[in-house]
Amino acid sequence: YDEALLESLAAANTKFKLTFEVRQQSEGAGGRLRSRLHTCIPQLPDKGQEVGEQSFVVEGCSAGRAYLFSVRARLEPKG
Repeated sequence: YDEALLESLAAANTKFKLTFEVRQQSEGAGGRLRSRLHTCIPQLPDKGQEVGEQSFVVEGCSAGRAYLFSVRARLEPKG
């Protein structure tokens, strides 16, 4: 991601809201692919400040089970 671009577009004085979508995929019953979508609201920096690395804990994962995760940034109009 171009972090500077995302931060500038999602700054408090703009008309956009920044979120991240985490897609969790695993094999469900009968071998079918199961997908879950988690929406994360990032912490944005104050003017002239930097935000450290951010994380998201996905609840409900089982030990010994394979998961595939993908993340995408979403910029949506506010309101």
